Amino acid sequence: MVRKSAILIGVGATVAIGGAGYLAYHLRSNSKAVAVSSGEGVANGSVAPEPLITSEVQEDRSHPADGAAEATPDPLSAMLKGNEALLSEQERALVSELLQLDQGHLFEGWPEPGTADSSKRQLVDQLVLLHRSYHGGLPAYVRNAKKLLQESREGTNPFEGYVPSVPSGVRLDFGSPDYLA
Repeated sequence: MVRKSAILIGVGATVAIGGAGYLAYHLRSNSKAVAVSSGEGVANGSVAPEPLITSEVQEDRSHPADGAAEATPDPLSAMLKGNEALLSEQERALVSELLQLDQGHLFEGWPEPGTADSSKRQLVDQLVLLHRSYHGGLPAYVRNAKKLLQESREGTNPFEGYVPSVPSGVRLDFGSPDYLA
């Protein structure tokens, strides 16, 4: 169920970001095609899916069950596979927030560093632009999208009790003093 809403949020983000989701999908598709053609696929010729990093997984890794001091892998590094060098500190923080919000599908399948770096930069630049332009940033956008999807699933009408009315207007004649004011 969570994965389905993540896909729907990704679709909504594609519309809002202006195709950044499509760009991420395109990067993912191209990297898998390279992996299959280079013989790195599994026995039946398909590529093994990469695990989606979620906040629950991060919590499990940060608190080992046996109490032993284990080195916890950085989820950002695990998802970006060396591409984090392309990002500034602020961009890394934004990507980390997105990973915690279960939006790792935006970065799944990024090819190794040096391949399609300009496309990766373009995606991150669009994410930063959306983060700055949406009140509360991308975390607020994702929370709002999940809330709206849940309300839609439940059949909640956001316009319940709203009574539409035509606003009173003013008639302006071209060239009149009121028109020029």
